[in-house]
Amino acid sequence: MHMRFKEQASEAGVVSLFTVLFFTIMISILIVGFIEITNTEQGQSSQNNLSASSYYAAQSGLEDTKLALEQDYPGNIPALNTNVCTPPTGFSGNIAPAGSQLQIGYSCKLIDLNPQAIDVSLGDNVTSQWPLSPQGGPGGFNKIQISWHKISSEGYPAAVRAPGARSLPTYNNWDTNGYPAMLRVEIFGYPNAGSFTTNDLLNLDNVGFLNPTSGGAGNIPVGSLDPGTPVDAKCYTSGAPASYDGYACQATINVAPLTAGGGNNLYLRLKSLYDPNGTNAEIEMLQGGNVVNTNNTVANVDVTGYAGTVFSRIRAQVTLPGLNNAELLPEFALESGSDICKYLELSPTNEVSDGGCTVR
Repeated sequence: MHMRFKEQASEAGVVSLFTVLFFTIMISILIVGFIEITNTEQGQSSQNNLSASSYYAAQSGLEDTKLALEQDYPGNIPALNTNVCTPPTGFSGNIAPAGSQLQIGYSCKLIDLNPQAIDVSLGDNVTSQWPLSPQGGPGGFNKIQISWHKISSEGYPAAVRAPGARSLPTYNNWDTNGYPAMLRVEIFGYPNAGSFTTNDLLNLDNVGFLNPTSGGAGNIPVGSLDPGTPVDAKCYTSGAPASYDGYACQATINVAPLTAGGGNNLYLRLKSLYDPNGTNAEIEMLQGGNVVNTNNTVANVDVTGYAGTVFSRIRAQVTLPGLNNAELLPEFALESGSDICKYLELSPTNEVSDGGCTVR
């Protein structure tokens, strides 16, 4: 009996020892795991802070570049340092706070003053306009290529209109069908030398609508633009060709009659219609089938910011300051904060309407 009791006590001691060892190992694993999670979260938090700091450093470089353009373009282009990866003259790429041990700033700034394309974001029913100013002067192009509905951000459209669909539905019906935006296009300008008349301006003013269809001409004569009849443009619901440069819709307008001889300053005005979210577009000037670089219009800015060993890169397109600023050419000549008195007489019925106001 005494021997059996000793054996039982020995077995119980072994079990207790293994139990203690098991729980010790398990608790150690939990503690190590907890420390690892904590270190990972701290490291991730630090990485997020560095990423945010490097992004804002790149934004600071972009703002420095915008300010430098305002100061030095076009009178002192060398000060912009367009051909080197350094800040503009008079600006420092180091933006770390005083006393900071962390290196923060932007390591590289690049400026392209003559990009090939004008990239635009059009809000619904909002007008934007740009000078059509190519390298080589006003006569340096004969076509305008407009691409819109960017696939990477807007996706392919659910459907496009049939060729020749001229009637315009309501906004709700358009959106239900999933059509891309319709673009209102206006090409206008003035002679670049000598005196001109109102008729000269009217002859340069061409207005029309680009209808997003499955058909559409590859080369639309500028004279065929008609504010009363939308022109078919070619759009894809899938498989857009590489020439569309990542957009679902494209139209090429032949403006050779307006650019012949290089005697006119031309502008392009666009408005997105029927898409509540607006649309993204790209504008290119062509000479035949070749893209012509812009001049005195926009600049592409590429900035790399850093915080410690973390880098962020941003690219943006900014409008260049100068006499070609299209904002100096308003969309309309008269704006009123209240109703304008109108007197209308319709023939042959001779119906008269004064809009409820007194005509003076």
